[in-house]
Amino acid sequence: MADNLDLRTSTDRATVNFDCGSFKIRHPRELVFAEMGKLIGLGKKLDAMAGDIDDPKILTQCEKTMQALTKIVLVEIPQKALVTLTPDDMQSLLAFFNALRTKSDEPDLSESVSSSSPGVNDSTEAEAKD
Repeated sequence: MADNLDLRTSTDRATVNFDCGSFKIRHPRELVFAEMGKLIGLGKKLDAMAGDIDDPKILTQCEKTMQALTKIVLVEIPQKALVTLTPDDMQSLLAFFNALRTKSDEPDLSESVSSSSPGVNDSTEAEAKD
């Protein structure tokens, strides 16, 4: 069976439910270069701030950076809803967003490997055919 790689940008969007409402999550394939670059830059900015997390000014910058990342990942979120999100809400959302790419873009080779390689899952299978 041949595996297919679907790179269409139109995709069924997942939904995230927060206390402040439900919002659609963009798929990583929907991002243009500028948005992807901004995500990478903001991620590096967070990493750089991690060492000074005790500084209240740095904490404020971290919050604004996490909110900026969240705004890129969600289709649309009003500011009054955005400010109610906890750090864990935003981290969970970003982890889910990052997992979307690996979930949908990596071909599932388990079926082709298990059917074409006797004994790959059970060493006795190969011995039985000898």
